Amino acid sequence: MTKIITLALLDFNAKQQAQFSAILVLSEMSLNDDWQIVDKEIANIIFVNSEQTMSQKQWDEIQLNYPKAILVAYSENLESLNIAWKLLTESTKPPQRSLLIALLSKIAVTLNEVTKVVEKDVITVKTVENNAIPIEKNSQKKGADSIISKEISSKEPLINEPVFIVNPPEKKSADKVILSEKIIQKNKHVNDKYFLPEHYFLGIVQKSIQTGEIYHCKTLCNINIYLFPKENSYFCSLNIADLKRLFLMSPDEIKIKKISEKDLKQYTENMETSVLTDLLWHSAVTASQGRLMKNHHNDIVHLKYWPDISYINTSKNYLGIAIFMQHNAVDIIKIAGYTEQKESDVIDFHNACNALGLIDYNKKFFLNSKPSSDQLRQLRQRIFKTLRLNIAS
Repeated sequence: MTKIITLALLDFNAKQQAQFSAILVLSEMSLNDDWQIVDKEIANIIFVNSEQTMSQKQWDEIQLNYPKAILVAYSENLESLNIAWKLLTESTKPPQRSLLIALLSKIAVTLNEVTKVVEKDVITVKTVENNAIPIEKNSQKKGADSIISKEISSKEPLINEPVFIVNPPEKKSADKVILSEKIIQKNKHVNDKYFLPEHYFLGIVQKSIQTGEIYHCKTLCNINIYLFPKENSYFCSLNIADLKRLFLMSPDEIKIKKISEKDLKQYTENMETSVLTDLLWHSAVTASQGRLMKNHHNDIVHLKYWPDISYINTSKNYLGIAIFMQHNAVDIIKIAGYTEQKESDVIDFHNACNALGLIDYNKKFFLNSKPSSDQLRQLRQRIFKTLRLNIAS
């Protein structure tokens, strides 16, 4: 069974955290376990960065503060210290992917097979112009403990994939490039004429629902979300309002792993459950961006029943659109004119309702008189008053 191994970043600034997180996600594709960045108080492993040279006494104090964690020296400023685990690179640069994979693989073996890390067993990996060089190990121990003292040789490839190089030596100006901006490309489909759910995160959610499979989705910016269609639920540490970036991503920017219910329970033990239908609605509205779905421009549409009232509250225009679409069956491109609402709002509302299966496309055209502005205002007031009372209770 896949295990979760947690790690934390100590004294990393926001840019360094983004760089490391992105490389970690790329590295995870070549690792057997799931690696998650958490708070340092509960982490299995802590990577320690330092902008200045640190004394051995200072390092030992850090170890005393986190006695149960494996500490890994990250900065070249810590090279002279007597430390069991090192992944030395310039503090302003991300680690080389192949070296991080090699180090994490050995730590995983250690966590699984060695109950106590002996400080004299040293593995040192140093990054010099993106090349790995072995450093002599200090340990003379044999047996199981010697697992962690094996050298990493630069003569043999660590993986069969090309190394991801962010700061090539020949381009000094590249040192200023933020890794996450280079890796996380803008979804190439945002400028398409038509909206296709399969080009966005929405398509992943729909596939999970169609197959009934549990998905663990992880992005390069370290968003973790678990889809559990059987219970119409999902798990994420972020609020849905903070997931707009995810909703605009294409599937190739997201690592997807099928997991079992047993694994799901383990991974989400400390997460709150949320309604999967909410994820469908908000991802559709966000990614739609006022674009018709392909082959839907001539459709006559009728709203079978309303979506959750809280969705209507996300736009002051959705109420009138919902009322009209439920009492009429007309061409989708004409609804904006009938309701005097923005065409983009009508289309986004339609696309979100489509994702929830609320649209009837088999009705023949019929048009009833639309409610007056006073009727709409009174109805809106009653609905929002009810909504506020429900929230307060």
